[in-house]
Amino acid sequence: MLSNQQPYTSNRFDFVVFLMLFFYGTGISEFTNTDISLVIMAGLGWVYIYFIKKESIDRIFIYVLFYWLIVNFFSWVFLGGENFSIIKLGGSVFKLFIGYAFMKIFKEKFIIWYERTVFFLAVASILFFAVQLIDNNIFSKIPINLVDQKRGDEGHWYGIIFHYSSWHPTQNSGFAGEPGGFGYYIGLAMIFNLILNQGKITKRFLIFGLVGLTTVSTNFYFTVLLFCFYFIYTSSLFVKLISLAVFIPVVFFVFQLQFIGEKTTVYFTETRDFSESAVIKRTRINRTSMFVNDVRDVSKYPFGRGINETGVQTNIYGEILEGTNDFSRIAVRYGLFGLIYFMFIYFKMFDKISLGMKGNFIFALIMYMYIAANSLERDYFAMSLFWLYFIIDEDALAEIIGYNNERYKDYKPALS
Repeated sequence: MLSNQQPYTSNRFDFVVFLMLFFYGTGISEFTNTDISLVIMAGLGWVYIYFIKKESIDRIFIYVLFYWLIVNFFSWVFLGGENFSIIKLGGSVFKLFIGYAFMKIFKEKFIIWYERTVFFLAVASILFFAVQLIDNNIFSKIPINLVDQKRGDEGHWYGIIFHYSSWHPTQNSGFAGEPGGFGYYIGLAMIFNLILNQGKITKRFLIFGLVGLTTVSTNFYFTVLLFCFYFIYTSSLFVKLISLAVFIPVVFFVFQLQFIGEKTTVYFTETRDFSESAVIKRTRINRTSMFVNDVRDVSKYPFGRGINETGVQTNIYGEILEGTNDFSRIAVRYGLFGLIYFMFIYFKMFDKISLGMKGNFIFALIMYMYIAANSLERDYFAMSLFWLYFIIDEDALAEIIGYNNERYKDYKPALS
């Protein structure tokens, strides 16, 4: 029997620390982009684990850290050290630990606190987004602006719970760095909402979806299609047949939207030109071009380069190409084995935290899509979820889900 106290209730300080790590993970303010912030947040995580939670570091973190250091050592030995930096390696270890600490400290509470925090911020964003559409000059008149200098010079405004981006004046960036990132956070919250409600559509789930549409993010609209596929997949045969008859025309319609169909076409055209070009002048390339570029780098050395960028693809000016694609970057940084292991754990993780819900593999596919659209160096949430598989307690999570579904009643979900 569940107690009258919510199973995820904890002291306020726990939640304050959660919010600190949560907003640090968004990486918009000037503070979050400094080296000192890495040391402070990693130190906070270490102190909290050892002295407040009085717990030890899990072996899996030691194993992954050892693997990471070995990858970097052999990369330095075989590829040279022209672009190898001990300071950068130390920073990468801090980032690795921050992601781990996020899950180690909060465990199953992360799921419900993340879902509820993003819900509050998503609803709050609508008011700010309305102001943005009516007169975005209002943001420039607000005396407090926490955005980093680069964005600030471009006319951005950031007040923790909302970020106005002058690069996306008609799209809702919410509390994230850009609309696609906001869509990513909402998409993950929708997954958690389904897990907490064991596949049932709730008002919160629909509100998440409606707010997500204001991002006008290609990936979020693909997320909606994948959620539709999830509901079709988990339905009866009769409903499957009826739904597919509607779903296929909807997919066709979505691809006719300018910011999806045209953007996708542009991406693949640029990628084709990039692949066929013998001379590369640009420094910044799109995510599909980045995938092609990373595949080339991995083909030269498939064992993982770590932070070593010696010998990677450059443009004609000798500048290292930049782009966002976590998937291919994992292969470059951690090697092919690291990528395969990461993907495997993600599938297992969603199966575990959903308590064996049918169709949970679709949750992994949604996250794969978001991971492929983000930068490995600043995506704390994607890398944090990797640790969740090893840390989360299924019984404690089952109690939370039981409370969410059968309040003050016996609840024993299938743990298959």
